[in-house]
Amino acid sequence: MKFVNLSLLSVFTILLVLPSCTKWKENRSNTPAVDHTIAQSTVHDLFRQAYYNAKIAEGKTQDIDECSNFSRDGENYPVTVTLDFGEENCEGRYNINRRGSVVMIIDKAFSESGAKITVNPQNFYVNDYKVEGNLEVSYSGRNAEENPTYKLTASELLFTVDESTSFTWSLNRTYELIDGKADMNFVWDDVFAVRGSANGSDREAAVYTAEIDEFLTYALNCRWPSAGKENLNTEDRDEREINYGDSESCSNKAEIKRKKKSKSLDMR
Repeated sequence: MKFVNLSLLSVFTILLVLPSCTKWKENRSNTPAVDHTIAQSTVHDLFRQAYYNAKIAEGKTQDIDECSNFSRDGENYPVTVTLDFGEENCEGRYNINRRGSVVMIIDKAFSESGAKITVNPQNFYVNDYKVEGNLEVSYSGRNAEENPTYKLTASELLFTVDESTSFTWSLNRTYELIDGKADMNFVWDDVFAVRGSANGSDREAAVYTAEIDEFLTYALNCRWPSAGKENLNTEDRDEREINYGDSESCSNKAEIKRKKKSKSLDMR
């Protein structure tokens, strides 16, 4: 009888410990932060395509991208611009591989306040991450500091890692041009202050939100932020702080802080 009672107690103890172990493992996982930074960098590349190619469509700069085939449908606005990167990866500037195409509908000259671009990737991959859905980029005009500002919104963008792995991301952010406005037609020295929020569901179905605490410094010619902080909250887990540093260099290094523990994150 004593043996039976002891066995029952052992089973009961195991049943109590198993959920606790699962929660402990989940709380240690930084997968939401990994997928968040992948989505963030991929959308930054879509913004780069919209920002740069809208100027080409307006005739204010030349197409110097050796990887994409630029075409424009329509003489008057709205116009449709298609960027065809081909069926195989082409490594463009700053070690970014792309394939597939991007279709952009531009409702009026992007130098005009209120102009909007609907960006639709089609079988489009950035560094082998496929992105699907519509991104809207609008020009809000100049703010009180006379800096051009842009609004980026998207709902439920889908990112595919492989046949069995995917995650989603939504955003509502502003890009403020803080450096490079002296020559608005030369974009490759442009640097933006990025503010706003994002949310998503990572590859393990964990739901999270991300709020920018200190604006992200994002150069157009870099895939990752060089400075700034975000607070990342995942359901039933400890809050994380993602610190992108405080420099002007282009680096894929960030730091994740959970309570008193910090860990390095290599952004992809």
